[in-house]
Amino acid sequence: MKKIAALLLGSSLAFAAIPSLAFSQPFNQPYGQPTRMPNQGQPSQFGSQAYAAGGLNWLNNYQEAISQSQSSGKPIVILFTGTQWCPACMKLEREVLNKAEFAQAVGGRFIFLKAEFPDYAEEAISASPFRSLLDRYGIDAFPTMVVVDASGQRLYTVNYQAGGPGVYINELIQKLNPGQFSGRQMTYPVHQQPSNPYYR
Repeated sequence: MKKIAALLLGSSLAFAAIPSLAFSQPFNQPYGQPTRMPNQGQPSQFGSQAYAAGGLNWLNNYQEAISQSQSSGKPIVILFTGTQWCPACMKLEREVLNKAEFAQAVGGRFIFLKAEFPDYAEEAISASPFRSLLDRYGIDAFPTMVVVDASGQRLYTVNYQAGGPGVYINELIQKLNPGQFSGRQMTYPVHQQPSNPYYR
């Protein structure tokens, strides 16, 4: 009987410890505040590694993207994003970038560079290796796609918009090859959060 009581007491203590371990991360942070995902840390290196999303190869080094563009003749899509804190960025990843339809339509036409900003705090933005690109291309909200040529010259910008992969496929290809699609070209307003100039 004592063994059973000890076993029950031990298992109840172990069970009680599970919630404190599993939910030690602050999941109830205010909407729009930076969120630190468990075991992700800060992506401090932006070398020659690549992200794989929906069949696309996302580089994270600007010079490498320029080099690949020069050798292939393909323009570069630079995605300015903050997938750890920006709801629209997370939605873009989930509903567009990770879709096979998007990769199949545009994957062979561009070089892809992801300028990931893990936090929107001023010091984090300033410390990012992509900080100079924000100024160079006049980025004032996330997510934003800028298409540039092999010299880094801006060709056009695609701002965030709802509608799934088809909308982005149309925008990217229509602007690259005007007249290929019958849909009209549109400009989209930028919506910002007052406390965060890069938030849509």
